[in-house]
Amino acid sequence: MERYIEQFYMSFCSNYEIFAISLEKHNINLNIPKNNIFSLDEKINNSFIAKIKKLFFRSKNIAKFCNKNNIDVSISHGDIANLFNILSKLF
Repeated sequence: MERYIEQFYMSFCSNYEIFAISLEKHNINLNIPKNNIFSLDEKINNSFIAKIKKLFFRSKNIAKFCNKNNIDVSISHGDIANLFNILSKLF
């Protein structure tokens, strides 16, 4: 997935300002300028209740990040990632 994100960035960075957002805190090793990479620093918790809470908190955090950085369009990549993007439009 990292190579796809890099390819996406290289294809569109000359026409658009593009940010990469990682949901969980870990070492992000992308060939993208470091000032365009952000992390929501979520802690990994796999309990059922934590997953339900994460659904709303992650969506809200994505919405806050997009509002703060004047991001009009967000594109998700990964397992069920677009669900969080859709829900973030509610906040």
